[in-house]
Amino acid sequence: MPRRRPGFPSPFEFVREHLLTAGENYVAAICTAYNHRLQAIGHRRCNYKTFGGYIWILKRLGLVEFARREHTDRYLATGGRTDIERGNLYTLDYDESLSEPTLISGGLRRFYRLVPGSENLPVWDNPRAAYNGLLGETPLF
Repeated sequence: MPRRRPGFPSPFEFVREHLLTAGENYVAAICTAYNHRLQAIGHRRCNYKTFGGYIWILKRLGLVEFARREHTDRYLATGGRTDIERGNLYTLDYDESLSEPTLISGGLRRFYRLVPGSENLPVWDNPRAAYNGLLGETPLF
């Protein structure tokens, strides 16, 4: 198990804990909850793309599985340049003709859950090393 500061949750441990309590959730919501925990202990935030990589490793190890998908809508708030969903994915110019929020595009949220029976497997102690072992590489820690 890698060394960590006391009270500092590993992202893998957090995903397991979060999905045990929530049942299922999508990556952005899990990442946001993890960032709130990190900020509470004075640590810098985790990048969404990096966090998605953690979920990918857990999927490859068979600890997390796809549960369902849900359609979402993204809206442009009126007035000025607006970045949608704080990710700077879509930057739009000001449009004076907009009096109501306008639908820009739809999206899909992919929900994940723990694979039944995987909650207490020893691989949760260090999923990254287990994944490196699958690749035939020497674990980094």
